[in-house]
Amino acid sequence: MKIFAFCASNNSESINKKLLEESCRNFQNHEVKFKVMNDFDLPIFSQDLERDNHTYPQAAQTFLDLTADNDAIVIATPEHNSSIPAAFKNIVDWCSRSPNLNGEKIFRNKPVLLLSTSPGGRGGSTNLKHLETIMPWWGADIRFSLSIPSFFEHFDQSEASFDKETKEKVQGVSTQFLDSLQN
Repeated sequence: MKIFAFCASNNSESINKKLLEESCRNFQNHEVKFKVMNDFDLPIFSQDLERDNHTYPQAAQTFLDLTADNDAIVIATPEHNSSIPAAFKNIVDWCSRSPNLNGEKIFRNKPVLLLSTSPGGRGGSTNLKHLETIMPWWGADIRFSLSIPSFFEHFDQSEASFDKETKEKVQGVSTQFLDSLQN
């Protein structure tokens, strides 16, 4: 199985990246393509820019190729002001304008696992609910989601590791996700 693992944060020290890495440990027998938002350098979408440049950004096409070339997608995303990060919405906006979609949607009806964590007690859950509502419009088949609240209470910085309880939660949802791909 080929899995596209994407961290929708442009923070180089993202706690959501750490959560995604933990999830990916459960995909050892599969081919995982791991990318972060900063791998996709895109200007803020505007129709003026699209029209005046007469080209489609390669970074957006690369993202679309990853959604097409993989069997499943795992996305870890921070919550920004109770919603999705602007950088993630921007890549979606660019991808939706691709001349190469040929009637398909961005996530191409691929199974998706959504993850989020935050320092606060809600763990990005508002963002996840928002994404669970809008991502099907973008062609995502949301199978599972997991919110990890109070990140710094569950992650040991000196060990660079989650506590046992959090590892079990992440392993559980990752295993459920993999099992859902087999059916």
